Amino acid sequence: MPGEFDFDGDVAARLHDLKVQREAKHQLDQELWAPPEWPTSAYEQLAEEPPEVDWILCDLWAGNGQINAQKKAGKTTLMLNAARSLVTREPFLRRFDVNVGPDCRVLYFNMELTKGQFNKWLKDMEVPDEALKRLVVYHSREHGRLDFNSDAVVEWLATAMRYNGIEIALLDPLGSFYDQPNGDPMVGAVGRCCPRGEPTRRANSPPRWVLGGCREPGAGCERDDG
Repeated sequence: MPGEFDFDGDVAARLHDLKVQREAKHQLDQELWAPPEWPTSAYEQLAEEPPEVDWILCDLWAGNGQINAQKKAGKTTLMLNAARSLVTREPFLRRFDVNVGPDCRVLYFNMELTKGQFNKWLKDMEVPDEALKRLVVYHSREHGRLDFNSDAVVEWLATAMRYNGIEIALLDPLGSFYDQPNGDPMVGAVGRCCPRGEPTRRANSPPRWVLGGCREPGAGCERDDG
């Protein structure tokens, strides 16, 4: 009869396709994997000269960072203060010295507040004009949402940040940048946008990141692997 279909046959065919896909991925992973160097003993590692920490905010922040807090806890205020310290080189929270160059350029992704509200808060902080020229603010309500699951978005962003000499980016909040699959760590999407290799703050180097954490508790906020 018209409209009839072989349900069991379709299920079997789909199951076969999924098994082929899984096996193909397994074989590809096997081809790409290379065995790592076997680690030395703890005795030998402790005998080595410890590497110097490349602090951004001394004794507080090196590499990529993540801020986790509940809604209305003050994450944006804290990140705005971090942005101010980075472009003025004034101690963060009047305590932590800033270890960046005098021409450090910072990109702030405002994905939550209106442009007017964000800029009013920023104006109230009385950042010097010369420092403001090195702070770029992306307002999602004006320029559009950025989905880090999109290869086109990631490629555009990486190219634009390199071209404009961005050394540090602040994402507020991180959850606005991608649709989080179940069980996916919060920072997974950002990792797709960060160039691989040891990050530095020298010219033409990968940017550092500060990731604004969850707006609601219980959605991966307990993770801190940024």
